[in-house]
Amino acid sequence: MKSAWRPLAAIIPVGAIVLVSMLLVLGLGTLGLQNADTYQIERERDQLGNAFRAAAEQVGWELTPQVYWQEAFSQVSAGNADWIDKNQNTYLYELFGYTRIYTLDANDQPISAFENGAEAPPAAFGAVASSVMGPVRDIRQHSDSSPEVVGRIVQEKVAQDGTKLRLVIVGQLEAVAGEPSIVAAATILPDVDATGFDGKPPILIVVKALDDAFIARISHEFGFAGLKWGAETSDGRATYRITGASGGLVGMLSWIPDKPGATFFRQITPALITAMLVLLLAATIAVLATRRFVAAESESRSKSAFLATMSHEIRTPLNGIVGMVDLLDGPDLTSDQRSKLSIIRECSDALLALINDILDLAKIESGLIELDPRDFDLSDAVDAVMHIAGTRARPKGVALIATYPLRRIHTDETRLRQILLNIVGNAVK
Repeated sequence: MKSAWRPLAAIIPVGAIVLVSMLLVLGLGTLGLQNADTYQIERERDQLGNAFRAAAEQVGWELTPQVYWQEAFSQVSAGNADWIDKNQNTYLYELFGYTRIYTLDANDQPISAFENGAEAPPAAFGAVASSVMGPVRDIRQHSDSSPEVVGRIVQEKVAQDGTKLRLVIVGQLEAVAGEPSIVAAATILPDVDATGFDGKPPILIVVKALDDAFIARISHEFGFAGLKWGAETSDGRATYRITGASGGLVGMLSWIPDKPGATFFRQITPALITAMLVLLLAATIAVLATRRFVAAESESRSKSAFLATMSHEIRTPLNGIVGMVDLLDGPDLTSDQRSKLSIIRECSDALLALINDILDLAKIESGLIELDPRDFDLSDAVDAVMHIAGTRARPKGVALIATYPLRRIHTDETRLRQILLNIVGNAVK
């Protein structure tokens, strides 16, 4: 019963090693794939940030022709609310879909307000001033900063009268009335006659809501799956926090991220399982084959040791018999006695040759046989074989004749004699 469990006992440690190795490989692979997924999510977050920055810059470029305009500068500086409503607010709303539009004078006081497609009293600006004044303060405080500042468009302009002007547009992300939005502020400058301009221009503020249509456009352009507002994290969704220029939270976006690591892992899982099973099977076969080889080798050594012991035990009394035969072989023997003594000698020699063959076979199987090659005269070996075999051949009327072309050869003389004796002895038999 114990022997029946030996193959299983041999397989268990190998299987454990294979399993641990595969788990280690899977663990390291999973860690690497998770890092790949994390990198991909960070990359998609960067894409979202770039998309919002590009949208803010786009609003800035939309305002450029509207704020560098002589008539707009003159009418706004004069505080003409009717002109502002008809030629600026309505135009911008219909063309670009801005949800809120405010015009401030040189002292940052509201002249005009336009909200959700309709004119509003200038006092309505007060409700949202805290969330839209960031770009205005940036313009007032940093009007001399370099054009490379992030989130700013700065253009050097020259009016037709030769006055040098600087057009500054600042776009930022802010939550306006609780709604994520792009807020952009731009200086209103004259492009013809800058007479009377004291360097502190009026300001145009526009607000573009980041509504579902805007999010759908970003999702389509950048390939985001399920992009929407909200901090939902179910089903492995990733999130992106939008922070305004003031540091406050503008909003949270969530989407189903692309996970190349997880996708790759799902694709290779069947192959990994198959490889693990094949490896386990190969290891099992190798262990069983090794065990079988070791058992066979051990059995062969045991058999060889037994044969060597038995041959030695048989050779000892046999040598005594051969010695007594030589002592009995004297001149006083009758022909009948000599014949019987010859039979005993032949049988003893045959048995001794058999024992020697058994010993040689055991040595060959054990890999212990050793050769002693040297130069010798071939005639000596052949003559010895002919003499021994001749004593058996003559009574049978068999004549032995030996011819050989070589005299000196290099080999194991004892083994050569043994081979020749076996061949000739079998031929005589």
